[in-house]
Amino acid sequence: MASTTACTLLESSEQAGYVENRSTIRGQIETQATQGPTYAVLYEQTRDGYELTGRYAISDSGRYVFHVLPGRYVLGAFSDSNDDGHYQASEPAAYVSDEKSRPKTLHVEPGKPHQISTLTVSDPIAVDGPEQAPIDIRGADLNLGRRVALDDPLFDRANARLGFWRPLDHIERRLGGLVRLEEFSPDKTPVLFVHGIEGTARDFQSVITALDHERFQPWVLQYASGLPLDPVSDYLRQALTELQARYGFQEVIIVAHSMGGLITRDLVLDHAAAPARFRIPLVVTINSPLMGLDSAATGVEYSPLVIPAWRDLVPASEFVANLHQRDWPAATRYHLFFSFLPDEPGDGVVPLSSQLSLELQDEADRVLGFRAQHSALLHDPRLVERLHRLLMTQ
Repeated sequence: MASTTACTLLESSEQAGYVENRSTIRGQIETQATQGPTYAVLYEQTRDGYELTGRYAISDSGRYVFHVLPGRYVLGAFSDSNDDGHYQASEPAAYVSDEKSRPKTLHVEPGKPHQISTLTVSDPIAVDGPEQAPIDIRGADLNLGRRVALDDPLFDRANARLGFWRPLDHIERRLGGLVRLEEFSPDKTPVLFVHGIEGTARDFQSVITALDHERFQPWVLQYASGLPLDPVSDYLRQALTELQARYGFQEVIIVAHSMGGLITRDLVLDHAAAPARFRIPLVVTINSPLMGLDSAATGVEYSPLVIPAWRDLVPASEFVANLHQRDWPAATRYHLFFSFLPDEPGDGVVPLSSQLSLELQDEADRVLGFRAQHSALLHDPRLVERLHRLLMTQ
C-alpha cells in the first residue's frame, strides 16, 4: 500500500509540474462573407504527424485561446459551411503561415505565451492535386453537448478524485465536458451546474430533482478540479458559444458550488465585456471562496505536492485579484448563498470572510445564509426549496 501511495504521489507531482509549465496560444479570427460556425483548430506535431489537440468555437468577438503544454503546434481556422463538424477543402479557411506560405510551426516553451496575428477567413484555400480527405474536428471534445444520466460513470467520485490529483489523466481519458442531462428543448431554459473541488454533477442531485422540468433543462460542467482555473473558465466560455450556435438558446442560468463560483464569476465578467448571442440573467453561488482560501496559501507554501488549482485559490493570487477588479454586470442578477457551523469560522471548509465579504454583499441582489456544513448544504431541503422558488421567478 505504501509503495502504491508513493507512486501515485509521484505521478501527481509530475502532472502538476507539467501543468505548471503550460502556456497559451491566443489571437483573433475575422470572417468575411462566410456561412456556418467558425472554428480555430490546433494541431500538435508528433512523431507520427499532426494530431488534433483542440478546437475553439469563435464567438462574435472573434477571440480564441488554447491552453497548451510545451510542444510544437500548427494553428488554423475554417468556417464549417455545411455545419457537419468536418473541414472540407471547399470551405473558407486560413492558417498561420511562414514566409514561404507554408503552415508555421509554433514552438511553445514553458510559460511563454504566443499572441497570433489576426487570421482572416474568407475563401477556400487552394489545394494542389486531389482534394484532401475531410478532417473531423468533433473528436476534440466528444462530451460537449452529449446527453448523459446522473448515474453515468462520468460522474463517479473516483473520476472526480482523479481530476483533482492527476488532471492530465482525467483529460486524456475524456472524463470531462459540458454535458446535458436530458434532450434539448428550445422551450426550456438551460440551468448550468458547476461543481467545486473533487465534485461531480451528483453533488447537485437534490437540486436537479427539484427543478421544474417543464421550464428548465439541467446542464452540468464536469471538469478536472486540479487544473488552474483559467483554462476551465475558457473552456466553459467556448463550450457555451458552440452549444449556442448549435441550439440557439437565448439565455442560461448558472448555479455554482464552492470553487465553481470562482470559475463562474470569471466567465460572467468576461461574457459581459464581449459581444454574445445569449444572456446570463441569473447566477447563484453557494459556499464559494470568492475571496480566496488561506488554506490554499498554506498548501502552496508548505505542501510537498502543490495542486495547480491551489495557486489560483490563494487570496493574493492574480486570479482572485482579477475577479474583483471588474464590476459585476447589472444585467445579471446575483444571489449569494452561504453557510456556517457553530464554533466554526465558516462552513467547515470555507470561512465566512471569503464567502461573505462586504464587497460581495454589496454586489448581491440577495444574500441568504444557512446553518449547514459545506457539502451537506447542497442536499438541505431549505436550500433546495429556496433555490426552486428563486428559479420560478425567472
